[in-house]
Amino acid sequence: MSSQDIFYWVAAFAALWIAFFLSWLLYRIAALFKHISAIIEDVRSQMEKLENAVSDFKISLNSGEERLSKMVNYIKSKVSVDDRESDKEIN
Repeated sequence: MSSQDIFYWVAAFAALWIAFFLSWLLYRIAALFKHISAIIEDVRSQMEKLENAVSDFKISLNSGEERLSKMVNYIKSKVSVDDRESDKEIN
C-alpha cells in the first residue's frame, strides 16, 4: 500500500465524518426550527387570548359606563325635581 492509497483512505474517512457532521447539523437546525415554530404558535395563542380578554374588558367597561351614565342622569333628574319642590315650598 502506497502513501497515496493511505491518503485516499484518510480523505475518504474524513469526507465520511464531514458528511456525518453536516447531516447531524442539518438535523439539529431542523429540530431547532420546529421548536421555534411551536413557541411562536404558543405565543400567538396566548396573544389571541390576551386580545380577547382586553376586548371583553372594554365591552364590560363600556357597558358599565352606560349604566353609570343612566344612573347619574336619573340622580340628576331626582335632585333637580327635589330642588324645584323645595324652592316651591320656600316661596
